[in-house]
Amino acid sequence: MKSITPLIESYAARKKKLAGENLKEPELLKEKIRISKCFLHKVRLHLRNHEFSNIEDEIHFFKFTKPQLCGELLFYNARLSYLSDKPDSTVCREISYIKSGLKKLETKKRKNISFYRYCKHAETAFDDKYFIRNDGQFNLFNSEDALCSDPEFNTSHSNLASEVVAYRLQIEFYKKELLFLKSIGNNCPEAEESNVKKNSSVNCSASKSDIVELVYALKYAGAIGNGNIEIKELAALVGKMFNIPLGDVYGTFNDIRSRKINQTKFLDKLKESLVQYLKSLDK
Repeated sequence: MKSITPLIESYAARKKKLAGENLKEPELLKEKIRISKCFLHKVRLHLRNHEFSNIEDEIHFFKFTKPQLCGELLFYNARLSYLSDKPDSTVCREISYIKSGLKKLETKKRKNISFYRYCKHAETAFDDKYFIRNDGQFNLFNSEDALCSDPEFNTSHSNLASEVVAYRLQIEFYKKELLFLKSIGNNCPEAEESNVKKNSSVNCSASKSDIVELVYALKYAGAIGNGNIEIKELAALVGKMFNIPLGDVYGTFNDIRSRKINQTKFLDKLKESLVQYLKSLDK
């Protein structure tokens, strides 16, 4: 359905603009939830006045387009709950909390493992049963979700497809959080970095803010993975490499931004030191 493309493009543009508004994470997630709900409502109204060109278009919408939108909404809501519910006492407890969340996700996945495999392997054999709006299709599957589903905007498996999308997003988020937490959890027995620190004879003599400067420089110079890596993940890798826990990298970066003069003093020092060394070789 080409007529829905402008709606989707406007939604993508709004999300992109939102990313540059420098909101704190809770406010950013709340705004993402708000605009996602608003957009889904617009899509619902759009479908009332526009027919799909063919069955293939309808299948594609309810198998990919709508589940992606709803899956992102579920993910935003889960992340917001994570921020409010996670323990703030110790890194070890945060790690334990995330592992518990991962187990819950896997338990939920196992209840519908056949459909998860269907999506993972991009199967199509039952698309005309799973992703077509037809009252009879709901009767084929004994699902409590189907009892309250709007047949105008759902198929027998479109909501489950949304859960698959949300599952993938949450798993990736939890993995990155674990990597970050383990990089700073030097007192946690489960953190591999604690053993690295005990066994390593190399200590970083630069300050935490110095290394954070380096992390951001590497990120925005595209030096690691062409820049396609999140700050938290890169900070965890660099912190492990230099054997220094970086803690709240975003807070440290805000301190760097607030410097009145010489915001990049460590990077300037690196350049100056290298230039001086090169000059000394020519003497």
